[in-house]
Amino acid sequence: MHIHNHPIKKEYQQGIQKVLHYISQNLSGDLSLETLASIANYSPFHFQKIFSEAVTESPKQYVMRLRLERAAHYLKVFSDLPVIEIAIGCGFSSPSIFSRAFKNYYGASAEEFRKMSIIEISAISNKLSKNRQFEFEGSDSWLSLSNPKETPTTIQISPLIKVINKSKIACIQTTLRLYNK
Repeated sequence: MHIHNHPIKKEYQQGIQKVLHYISQNLSGDLSLETLASIANYSPFHFQKIFSEAVTESPKQYVMRLRLERAAHYLKVFSDLPVIEIAIGCGFSSPSIFSRAFKNYYGASAEEFRKMSIIEISAISNKLSKNRQFEFEGSDSWLSLSNPKETPTTIQISPLIKVINKSKIACIQTTLRLYNK
């Protein structure tokens, strides 16, 4: 995760960390600005300002990026899982919103992405890491469930064990360090 070089006040750190944890645990649920701000105990306006300063992405961009990255992972790992199930399971309120956002972010449809080689995906990943900021055109309806009382859809996958050829893999730890002022 990119970290802004400007330190944030110590009093904001706990609220931001609490929200980041909440987002990671509830990625398919209601992550509207109002919900996240209430978790941090700030007004939506103030929360958006301090979150953007700490994380270098707006709450909307951060949530969208995590949802898209999870969807991309599921597309490759669970190749038999229908795209619509992945979209709903990753917190998108409709397949059309997911399709538009996925293509905008990755430059390819979910079906095209699923067929890409590791080399092609690496090229996309490198390009994205250089230009992290993106804008999602459309309403904020993707942020919250259509009916807040509904339980978010979760993807239920049975474990599958396969023997594969030896290969090299890479892992990137994504943590956030908040700096004291």
